[in-house]
Parts: sequence; C-alpha cells; structure tokens
Amino acid sequence: TDKDEAEETSYIPVIAVFGIALLMAILTQNIMYSFMGYALCLLACLKLMDLNGFVEGFRKYDLITKVWPFYGKIYPFAELIAGLGFLAPQYLHLTGWLALFVGIAGGISIFKAVYIDKTDLNCACIGGGSNVPLGAVSFSENAMMALMGAWVLFI
Repeated sequence: TDKDEAEETSYIPVIAVFGIALLMAILTQNIMYSFMGYALCLLACLKLMDLNGFVEGFRKYDLITKVWPFYGKIYPFAELIAGLGFLAPQYLHLTGWLALFVGIAGGISIFKAVYIDKTDLNCACIGGGSNVPLGAVSFSENAMMALMGAWVLFI
C-alpha cells in the first residue's frame, strides 16, 4: 500500500543532500571545505523547515538535548553557522571549534543510542519526519563534522 511505501526506510534524502553538496563543491576552489559547508547548510535548512519535528526526534537520542532541551532548538543554527564558516575562510578557526564540539557530542549520542542502548530510531539529521534510520549514516555525518573541525584546528 501507499502507506507502507511512505513508511519504508529511505536514504534518498541523505543521498540528495550530499550529492548536491558534492556537485556544488566540485565547482569551487576548495572542494573539501566547500563540500562540508554546503552539506551542513543544506542539512540545517532541512531541520529548520520543521524545527519542532526535528527537536522531537532529536531529543529521543541526543544526550545534551535530554539534559538541556533548548539545545535541540539551537543545534540547527549551530550546524548552519558551522556550514557557513567552512565557506568563509576568515572564520575557519572558530568554525573548527564549533564543528569539533557539535560533531563529537552528536557522535557520542548516536553511538550510545545505536550501539550501546540498541534503540531503533529514525535520524533527525534531515528534519523531523524522516525515515532514515539512526546509525552509520548519522554517525558518519557527525564524524565528518568532528574530523573537519579537528583538521582546521590541528593540521
């Protein structure tokens, strides 16, 4: 039925975001920073389109949001700022710290939810109502953000 198809797991939104970010980045001078910047901006945009839906899904697994619920509303803006920072070389140092913090905090939350608590949740990475399972893709997004932050700061 149509309802069953709508509830199926789908990686298409994630593929679309990262594919478009890659195509945009290929046309710029610094593919690595541009890709990260565009991808984070697109992901933030999807979260901001349904901020309450994002927060509802995010609070189910994010350790910081469980303690301080306002962090869930701040997160998409932090992600947007990090994305814009990767696109603006004069702010790379500040961007590095922000990306490192957000990436590590998110990665720990996802690792705990998926691999320790063994929860079966959808990722809020592309907004509130996604059918993307929380797992390797979500963890990879946070790992890339943390690694890029560390790259900017320490290499």
